[in-house]
Amino acid sequence: MEQSHQESPEYRSAVERASVEEFKNPFDVIDEQTRGDLICQLAEVLTPILQFIAKGRLTRTMAMRSWVWLYETRSDLIAGETIEQCAKRAGVAPQRVHALIKEFRNIVPGFRSSRRKSDRTVASMKKTAARKRRGEK
Repeated sequence: MEQSHQESPEYRSAVERASVEEFKNPFDVIDEQTRGDLICQLAEVLTPILQFIAKGRLTRTMAMRSWVWLYETRSDLIAGETIEQCAKRAGVAPQRVHALIKEFRNIVPGFRSSRRKSDRTVASMKKTAARKRRGEK
């Protein structure tokens, strides 16, 4: 009969060695002044983003604004949903979603979208493919 990894002597030994000390809160090693500074910096970043989302008066509008935030910062979390799909789901024109994206890009000073580079890359690939079809280099 095969032994599970949790029943192995190595596993039991590791469990016995593990102590509560190893699983402390990472913020415990930061002094109070630094912790306060970090919280202030986080608030500075999140405040304009949350204000952008809160401008939507309806839940549906706030959801669309939240989607824009994800689209711009972590597009991998929305499983490749396009602007057109978001607009259709929200019942608005795609131009409205584009306008929200533009507004979002302007609310945070120095914000660099994770989408801008990939958007340029796709556009560049399309131009290259078109040139190849025409026989250009």
